[in-house]
Amino acid sequence: MSSLFRLKNVARLPRHVFKPPPHRDLSAKADLGKQDLVNIVSTNCSLTKTDAKVAVDAIFDSIQAAVAQGDKISIPGFGSFERSIRSARQGRNPATGESLFIPESATPTFKAGSTFKGLVKERYSKQ
Repeated sequence: MSSLFRLKNVARLPRHVFKPPPHRDLSAKADLGKQDLVNIVSTNCSLTKTDAKVAVDAIFDSIQAAVAQGDKISIPGFGSFERSIRSARQGRNPATGESLFIPESATPTFKAGSTFKGLVKERYSKQ
């Protein structure tokens, strides 16, 4: 059975099958990396770590490709990703004070949704 077939079937599972990640002690600050997310997805969705890695990679790749193309990705309750354009401007070299031209550039931006903001605010106030 291919991992893609299994991932499509997981998407059809009822919502109650998915469990939120366990709450950690907020006093013990830790950075979560991609492998940590793969482990959480693997545990909560009853997937092998290989299948969970495929799913996490597919999500990240899809978001990156869409934002790079100029599309906006909105995930209700979580937030939205979009491309922001910084206009060209005059800047200064801090070491020499010399004026220089900074060309227009594009950068990805993330705006947290209200549910996500509320959860962070709630957890912060409990510290």
